[in-house]
Amino acid sequence: MSDYYSYKPLVQPERPVALVGFPGCRPLQTARVVGMITGLQAVLLPRLVGHHVERTVEGLILEGETETLHGAELHLLERALRGDARPVVALGPTSLEDPEVRALVVERCQIVHLAQTLTEAVLAIDAEMKEDVRKHRHLDAYAPIGAATLRPLFDRRTALFRELADLEVQVAGRGPLVVGRKIPDALGWAIATA
Repeated sequence: MSDYYSYKPLVQPERPVALVGFPGCRPLQTARVVGMITGLQAVLLPRLVGHHVERTVEGLILEGETETLHGAELHLLERALRGDARPVVALGPTSLEDPEVRALVVERCQIVHLAQTLTEAVLAIDAEMKEDVRKHRHLDAYAPIGAATLRPLFDRRTALFRELADLEVQVAGRGPLVVGRKIPDALGWAIATA
């Protein structure tokens, strides 16, 4: 009989997994779903940064404090990936734009790009902002939110994500529960059952 309280993940990935995508693809919620399904720890980097520096990622970006943001991300990622830890990490919206953070993620993690079209991104961002006006405030640092104004940022970030990603999963209007369930299969993980 197994110990009911002992903890053991249902999969043993070779490397940690980092989820990244343009705002609206919901990497934090998707990482939680992957963690629930697999038993792996979900590391929600934007939330950790917020607790660590006592300010939101959006606020740091809006105030031009990307050095503080990326310094905190690097510190927290190094800690989360220490030793044999193989969590599922939800990256922040600008994490891979920093050379040091990008180098660490590329070296240590398998990167999954949560892909969507610009139209899908704008619709998702708009819907999320109707629920909570504080969401995606950092996009105001670039331009008012809309397809025409976000296109340069979307194109630049999407090109970076595609260049670095080991795997691309289409979000295409699917919620985090559906996308999160697809990721273990797409990575070829066989989930152990008791």
